[in-house]
Amino acid sequence: MAARPFGVGQYPESLLEFFNWGAFSQPVLWGLVYGIWPLVLAALAADVVPYILMYLFFKNSPESMRLLSYELIAQQMLMSIARIYAGTKANRLLWARESMLVATLRDGQARWNLERYFKGQSQWARYGVLVMVGVTVLSAYANYALYATSDPAAALYFAAFPILWLAATVLAGVWISRQAPVRMNSNALTGTTSFFTDMPAQVTEYDGPTFVLENSTKIPAVGFGTYKISAGEDTRQAVLAALQAGYRHIDTASFYGNEESVGQALRDSDLLRDNVYVTSKLWQDQQGYAHTIFACEETLLKLGINYIDLYLIHWPVEAKLESTWKAMEHLLLAGKVRAIGVCNFEIEHLEQLSKIASIAPMVNQIELHPQFSREKLVAYCKSNNILVEAWAPLMRGGVFDIPELQSIGRSYAKNAGQVALRWAHQKGIVVLPKSTHPERIAENIDIFDFVLNDEDMGIIDGLDSDNRIGPDPNTYSWNWPKSSRN
Repeated sequence: MAARPFGVGQYPESLLEFFNWGAFSQPVLWGLVYGIWPLVLAALAADVVPYILMYLFFKNSPESMRLLSYELIAQQMLMSIARIYAGTKANRLLWARESMLVATLRDGQARWNLERYFKGQSQWARYGVLVMVGVTVLSAYANYALYATSDPAAALYFAAFPILWLAATVLAGVWISRQAPVRMNSNALTGTTSFFTDMPAQVTEYDGPTFVLENSTKIPAVGFGTYKISAGEDTRQAVLAALQAGYRHIDTASFYGNEESVGQALRDSDLLRDNVYVTSKLWQDQQGYAHTIFACEETLLKLGINYIDLYLIHWPVEAKLESTWKAMEHLLLAGKVRAIGVCNFEIEHLEQLSKIASIAPMVNQIELHPQFSREKLVAYCKSNNILVEAWAPLMRGGVFDIPELQSIGRSYAKNAGQVALRWAHQKGIVVLPKSTHPERIAENIDIFDFVLNDEDMGIIDGLDSDNRIGPDPNTYSWNWPKSSRN
């Protein structure tokens, strides 16, 4: 299926969860219920046409034929109502309010109510589709039986009419489901000017440096971090500046509080959904099987997308590790996420996870920079096919004060930050620099036109002083209890 813009055309994939009739049914379902808003008005308009044609065709016919025209019109109206009803129910499922989802994270009764609501809505949506198909079959049979003995040709014609109309609806839905605006920008639909007036209307797939995860999916080598960027216009502007500078990997988290702003920036850009790699993370109080499932749904709603490229457990919580990871595996298999992994996991955490995981983590995002190189942990991850990502690779600006990095940078006509990022990249590590200044944002991705020699790599390796600037996973407030560690 063609790539879809952000926030546009998410229904087919999402509907499958509620109808659960298999991948083959995706375009068929979309055809059957293509009256879902905002296409409901188009569906109604399309249904008016056969009403008018049938009336005009039969208005001067004998009374029996006029009665048949009324019967056909009634049948078509019932089919339309059933389709629109099914679509409305599915629409309510897909756009459940965020407040309901948030409540499920902390309130077991609310979660039970929401699950019951989903079950009821999906059941009635199915009923709407079944009514439409049933009416079509019964209409075809009744029309054939009415004329089978007196006029076989007319019997076939009138029996075929409702089936052909339903088939036309399905085919129209299949066509609609395969169409998508070339941009994720809603401005493509309104004709207004986009944020970046100098960007092309369609941006091609990212072709910059990537790493390959264990499940063969690719991840851009440089991502844009959004930690501590205020929600709202600050995040939107920063993410848009990053996308304009060439980033195709955006890293956020539920804890950051800016997922909605990231999603808005994505919709305001000129990029296809499939051309931006989106990472988000699960916070500690969202862990546990049910909470993880609902937290992912909440993140999808906030971002306005129908899948997450990489979903990570933000910090290790031993008591909930097994149930949380099983939920992560479920999300992966369900297609909600394309890859799963962890953040801030030490070797002991990874070893514990290996004992319970059916699918191994594909990524471990950790604090890593020239003064905290984590060589032992990095080696362990590489030996187990876990890609390492570096958060705070610029030491939150501290690298610019390191004389050795400044000196090396001068020999390559680069600044100390670019040297630090290039050092990590040459070690096979994804870097996630963060800035709110457009010029610095552009500098941080400009690291692929030079290569550090072995001597300079060795100098930077020698800067390691175990200088951790973030929390220690073993002593953090959501720590891994020492009493349980061997």
